Amino acid sequence: MKNISSKYQLDAALEKSNHELIILFKHSNTCPTSASAFLEIENLEKKIDVPIFKIVVQDYRKLSDKVEDLLEVQHESPQAILINQSHEKKIFNHEEITEDNLFEAVMNF
Repeated sequence: MKNISSKYQLDAALEKSNHELIILFKHSNTCPTSASAFLEIENLEKKIDVPIFKIVVQDYRKLSDKVEDLLEVQHESPQAILINQSHEKKIFNHEEITEDNLFEAVMNF
């Protein structure tokens, strides 16, 4: 999982989505639901070969807002956004972020 801490890194991640599926994970360091989602993402990462990028919303709120604007998705935290080459999106929020849900979505995206 790669941390995103700059607009340059966010742009690079979204550019990567022009060529392959990526997962963008918006994480809160203070939310118990987000802590659980983070563990689910870590477990998923062991099973798939898909780049996963993480934004910590408390540290990089402007980047989180930029995601909302660029991808036209309402802000949630935690939030996992699957983005493919044609910029189709599949969005998982809160308790929907499970290893099984994301694995199935990756396999069927």
